[in-house]
Amino acid sequence: MRDVEGWRWSILERPGVTADDILILDNDSGATEGYAVLGPEGVVLELCLEPDLAGPARSLAAARLVGALEERCQSRDLELITFELPISDEEVRRFLVGEGYRVEQTQSLTVNLVDLPAFLREILTRHRASLPPDWRADYLLDVAPGTYPSHRRTRLLVQIGSEVEVKEVNAEVTSPAAIPIATDLSTITEIVFGRSSFKEALEAGRIQVPSGSSEPGAETLFELIAIRSPWYTPPADGR
Repeated sequence: MRDVEGWRWSILERPGVTADDILILDNDSGATEGYAVLGPEGVVLELCLEPDLAGPARSLAAARLVGALEERCQSRDLELITFELPISDEEVRRFLVGEGYRVEQTQSLTVNLVDLPAFLREILTRHRASLPPDWRADYLLDVAPGTYPSHRRTRLLVQIGSEVEVKEVNAEVTSPAAIPIATDLSTITEIVFGRSSFKEALEAGRIQVPSGSSEPGAETLFELIAIRSPWYTPPADGR
């Protein structure tokens, strides 16, 4: 289940989303019947209607909410609006098709990292053998959600020695020897699956290493988390 705090992180922390992109649908009595969130590039991140709404009432609510999304698109000078979620809501789907929206069949693979510290610990431990036995490095990662709906900002201390330790720490924890890196979970997964590289993300500002810190040392970390077996890379990633 999603809690209020998790929803706030997953929506308002997304790049390109503001409070004005969250549209609330109330009926004449003031009761909320649904809401929608318009994300970057006109993609509707969420569209939800009250489960008890059915038949014509649900179609009317869908029409009002879609109309509000279209108006918001126009105010942002967006020429295309894309719905990815209502396919499971037959009333909403029927309304969209009736309004002339085109249905496109697509294939995709969704990867959700539920436990980021455990994931990093596992993959770094597997790749640790590629480095000299006496190699040591500490990293302090500030990981924003990116486009992951359930991830909250996480601060991780990564210590690579003879063994690998990855643990979540609070803002007060400092490590003078650690290389500080700011990034987001979307960038991490893109590098893991070979869709991007450290240098590309660094140039785009999706990875930030403070001046005076070791960029080569930071690059080593991201080289270590990249999966090296080709079959891990999903064929639907567009390459």
